Amino acid sequence: MTPPDEHGFCSLGTAVDTMLTAARCARIVIAQFNKSMPRTWATASSRQSDDFGVEVDQPPYTYSVAPSATSS
Repeated sequence: MTPPDEHGFCSLGTAVDTMLTAARCARIVIAQFNKSMPRTWATASSRQSDDFGVEVDQPPYTYSVAPSATSS
């Protein structure tokens, strides 16, 4: 997730599938605040909690699809 903005909100960036629900349901949240994570503005944000977090700076994971055997 991104580091908190001036209002204390963190964006989940590219983790918009089930991560927000998991963070809201967890008793304790341990987060990586990655300043290289893109900030998204949909519902994929969460207020910074008083739980645990570490700051990192690494590019988000990428996913490449190999061409299929039937492609020309």
